[in-house]
Amino acid sequence: MEGQWSLAAPLGPRCLAIQYSSNLTNLADANMTVSFRFRGVERHQTVRVVATAPHLGGIRLWFVCPITDQQTRILYLPPGAERFASREAHSLAYRSQGESDLFRMITQAQNIRARLKGSLSIRAPFPPRPRGMHQRTYERLRAKALKIERCSLEALNKVTLKFQSDDPSSIDRL
Repeated sequence: MEGQWSLAAPLGPRCLAIQYSSNLTNLADANMTVSFRFRGVERHQTVRVVATAPHLGGIRLWFVCPITDQQTRILYLPPGAERFASREAHSLAYRSQGESDLFRMITQAQNIRARLKGSLSIRAPFPPRPRGMHQRTYERLRAKALKIERCSLEALNKVTLKFQSDDPSSIDRL
């Protein structure tokens, strides 16, 4: 299997083109070769591919991270990195891992609102039940979202009061 991915930066002239070819005929020795240009230098990287057997049959293919030697579904090439590797190898975190508890709560409420096809603002009226959604499911999501929104608004009020106080270092304790 061969192919090419192209990625252009949304607000700049940077572009990344990645060519790949894979040898999956013998799963005991499967691999994928990736070619890309990095800092003006053409780079080639071969990544092992392994197969596992899911419980319901068939096969599932995994990349083997060249740094950690662990199975992974996705390989990353973050800015500044010279080769593809797993999230753990590049010390990448999910966005929510960097969020404070307050913003994580707001994100949870926004995700529920998005699922209900409503406004993401926690200050907007709560969206009505979408057509086709069971009433019980809607009520469960609504109760969860309203509880999260109430807690997050209380926490936001505390943060606002802390900013207005003379001791901004107390914000870290929230």
